[in-house]
Amino acid sequence: MNKLFERLKPAFGPILGGLIIDFTDLATFGPIGIYMGAVIGGAVGYWICSLYQLPIKQKMIGAMLAAIYCSIPSTEFIPAATLLGAFIRFSSPRFDAGLKEAGRGKERRNVIDVKAVVGEEFSAGGIVFRTEGEEICYLLVYSGRNKRWGFPKGHIKRDEDENITALREIEEEAGLRDLRLVKGFRSEDVYEAISRRGQTKGKIIKKHSIYFLFETSEKEIKVDGREITDYRWLRLKEALKLISFDSAKEILRQADRFPAKAA
Repeated sequence: MNKLFERLKPAFGPILGGLIIDFTDLATFGPIGIYMGAVIGGAVGYWICSLYQLPIKQKMIGAMLAAIYCSIPSTEFIPAATLLGAFIRFSSPRFDAGLKEAGRGKERRNVIDVKAVVGEEFSAGGIVFRTEGEEICYLLVYSGRNKRWGFPKGHIKRDEDENITALREIEEEAGLRDLRLVKGFRSEDVYEAISRRGQTKGKIIKKHSIYFLFETSEKEIKVDGREITDYRWLRLKEALKLISFDSAKEILRQADRFPAKAA
């Protein structure tokens, strides 16, 4: 089911998510819905948010809204969640870009037409780790411009594959070339920020930061000295203390739990 959702998500994700919620609402029709609707609906809402790899806070909000919706009487025969999903799908240019991307074939599945999405910016980067004895250390870099610790990343160029962007940015910001991509891991952080680029400069936009997981055997880091001024190799607990945003912390936790990391 997860693989099916991943294939349909770029074009029909909101509609499919709404359908699942409405079917759950219908399945808990009757007196049982007052009690079980909240429990089952909340679980399904959390699961759908997990498929989107949303931060834990957004997962809890999605679960709460689904629980309330599935426990309200007389909503069983009104596909409100599906209609809301359809509205999101057809009112957002992001999903039109995703539909174009899905039709390009497997070899181009990670390419985003960054010029086609107005009011949004896309970046890609990597969570880089190496093994020291029996411990795993993660690479954090310090942005002198933003005054924050985080992961190497940068803007996706037009028609550039997300993976290629991540590799390029890691090399530019940290000087690492010996990188092994851990297949299957991709996590996206979506948030609002003030743009510093192009026609949207100074305006509030939606930013997408897409992260992949890489293993390296190199320890020596060469920061560029312009955007990145410092770095550290840290264990999970130490890294979580330095990272500012909860969403970035959750992405690091996802990477640390990812089973294929040890392969």
